[in-house]
Amino acid sequence: MKNIKKLNEKTEVSDKFNLKRTLVFDMKDEKYGIDVSYAQSVFEGIHVHPVPNTPTFITGIINDRGILKPVIDIRRVFGLESKTGNIIITLHVENIPFGVMADKVDGVFEIDFSKLLPAPHSLERIEAEYIVGIIPNFKRSVLTILDIVKIIKTVREKMLKF
Repeated sequence: MKNIKKLNEKTEVSDKFNLKRTLVFDMKDEKYGIDVSYAQSVFEGIHVHPVPNTPTFITGIINDRGILKPVIDIRRVFGLESKTGNIIITLHVENIPFGVMADKVDGVFEIDFSKLLPAPHSLERIEAEYIVGIIPNFKRSVLTILDIVKIIKTVREKMLKF
């Protein structure tokens, strides 16, 4: 387990140049980023306990230092094919602790949000309304910045309808 609290701290440089600390991770050979201030820990190889009678996007629960947290497969939230990795990023959004599946964590990077491009509406993957923007040339790949707050609101709504 890696604790990433110290990586959440802002710097004078980041405030001056519209840089935001972003946790970058891979899901099914695509790079995604979320605001690092929501991230708590990264676990590799932790056992996810399946929970019966839950939506398909809930892969199970983990025990994170005595706190049970549901684990969400973001791709399944949007009805996309899933390739679940063995890495779980634990987050805390709107007083909700949970984990998300990832294949790989690339690290925390300062992303210049003034260079974000709007997400095309025709993305095959995650709907544009859940994307803050994209960086087309991030380490020879496209980086999609997710709006994790909107995603969790959608998860909450889908859970209530289940």
